[in-house]
Amino acid sequence: ITNNEGSSAFPDCKFDLIITPTAGYTGEILSDGLDFDGEVIFYDYTKQNIDIKRTIVEMNMSSTDLEYYVRQSKASFDMGHGWDTISSLVKAQSRMLERYDIDYWVMNLIEPDHNRLLEKVKDKTVYFNASNIFSYHVSHAVYSWDKLISSYYKLHEVLSHAKSYYFRGTNPNKRWEYINK
Repeated sequence: ITNNEGSSAFPDCKFDLIITPTAGYTGEILSDGLDFDGEVIFYDYTKQNIDIKRTIVEMNMSSTDLEYYVRQSKASFDMGHGWDTISSLVKAQSRMLERYDIDYWVMNLIEPDHNRLLEKVKDKTVYFNASNIFSYHVSHAVYSWDKLISSYYKLHEVLSHAKSYYFRGTNPNKRWEYINK
């Protein structure tokens, strides 16, 4: 449900842009738990995952439908972040859908369109969730160490054009970072 990641405290800041991977319900949890009023962007490197996320969000499944899905799925679901019931996630998703603009980007975080990202974050207060992408074993198998490092720092350079930003994610050394700038 939260992409099998540990929870962290919400930063005490008002955000107007959340950028987060499609996996799990992290975007819904962030939009519901942060002091937030703005746009949510879900990203993934494959269009198929974007299409699945868009369908899940726009279908806005009921608790019954989602519970059925969980029972039928072979995947484990970690409710995490104090979200102890599926109905609480469904309500968060419904509130997100009603209150905020939502966009879906096909974006490989290691090789993003930096200009597009820069235009979106410029002069905004941004919560950027990179998840474990820079430390993911597949990222390390596909990209050189130098590419991962340069991409990681280039992302932070782009984010520095925001009014302010909070970065949550791993660095290429596989350490979690929570950076508030």
